[in-house]
Amino acid sequence: RSGKVRGFEALLRWRHPEHGVMLPAAFLGEAEESGMIVEIGAWVLDQACAFARQLRHAGYTGLPVAVNVSHREYSRAGFIPGIAQRMSDFGLPPGSLEIEIPEADLIRNPALGRDLSAQLRDVGAMLSVDEFGRGISDLSFLQQLSVRQIKLSKAAVHGIAEHGRGSLLAKTLIDIGHNLDIAVIGEAVETEAQVEFLRAHGCDQLQGQWFSEPLSSDAARHMLAQRQHIL
Repeated sequence: RSGKVRGFEALLRWRHPEHGVMLPAAFLGEAEESGMIVEIGAWVLDQACAFARQLRHAGYTGLPVAVNVSHREYSRAGFIPGIAQRMSDFGLPPGSLEIEIPEADLIRNPALGRDLSAQLRDVGAMLSVDEFGRGISDLSFLQQLSVRQIKLSKAAVHGIAEHGRGSLLAKTLIDIGHNLDIAVIGEAVETEAQVEFLRAHGCDQLQGQWFSEPLSSDAARHMLAQRQHIL
């Protein structure tokens, strides 16, 4: 509501020597299949923690960095100790790192989801539920998790129009999140109509191309220097 930046999400790109900049959809499926996603994910977490430390050294506090992780990563025995070690090594206080997992993945293995939620909280990281409303939701299960926020699915946000059932879906999902006392983030926001609708219906934060294209870490810090003190 203030217009200020409230956090960042790590976005992965492959600068391929022949094919140029490649989006995750072009290579993450194969990385998941081969198991390479574990090594890639570890590198991404290191980069995200380094960026979070840069923010703190530049005087920006309370701006968490979110990282998407796959089942292959968070189901490994060393995942939580690795998070704890990184937060210690990079000098990050609790709340600096958010781990994003799709709602459907958490519902698929509720016991693991509950354990992961509690363990992340214990080491000072936060669980963010991604793609909320994309498929079947289990609201009683969500209540059992230590969840900081839920992110509306891209389909729900892009279904927003001046009139129609798509807008009703987005509003309903926002209301559900607030009824569960969980912050609601509208992601993949690309149009002014989406911004206005989500703001009017109490969505807590928004993210997407409407606000900024993906930025390098240096460009992101430059953007903060321009925006945070004037808004």
